[in-house]
Amino acid sequence: ASDARTLWRAAGSPRSLSDVCPQSFAAPIAPPASARLEGRSVDERRLRSGLEPWLTSEVVVVEGAGGLFSPVGDETLVVDLVREFRLPLVVVDAARLGAIGRSLAVVRAARAEGLLVAAVVLSHVVPTGDDEAPTSPRILARDAAREISDRCGLPVAILDHAAPRMPSGIDWHALACLSGCQLFA
Repeated sequence: ASDARTLWRAAGSPRSLSDVCPQSFAAPIAPPASARLEGRSVDERRLRSGLEPWLTSEVVVVEGAGGLFSPVGDETLVVDLVREFRLPLVVVDAARLGAIGRSLAVVRAARAEGLLVAAVVLSHVVPTGDDEAPTSPRILARDAAREISDRCGLPVAILDHAAPRMPSGIDWHALACLSGCQLFA
């Protein structure tokens, strides 16, 4: 519920909180497993229909936490929804050691699944400081962004820890409009 509330507030509190997150479960694990702990199940029809109130919005961002092949229902993975909704994918990874390999694996897997990958975001999950050493988080992220962009031909953004908004350098509106102004992140 706190993630949904954060997303709702970041969007300017449109509609209702239940429109942002039509289903929620307490345990911070895959939705089907969390639902089972509560004696419930994920309503997969509602999982899909939850996007409907937003389709008239200028830009829609759908969060697919857990990874491209994570289960969001008993029969549905994140990749299934991305394909079904025909949304361009924004790959988000932690800006730390291993980001190149993880990001390239997801981009290549998504493309193998026939998905349109729009961009990659490397997010600093902890403060970075001003260290200029080659192994500092800030320098690792900068170098990883360059490597990922060169290998995939994609725009790559670096998001600072606790940043209030996305960094400049990527036209998010144009990327969203690749599929009718909707993004899956």
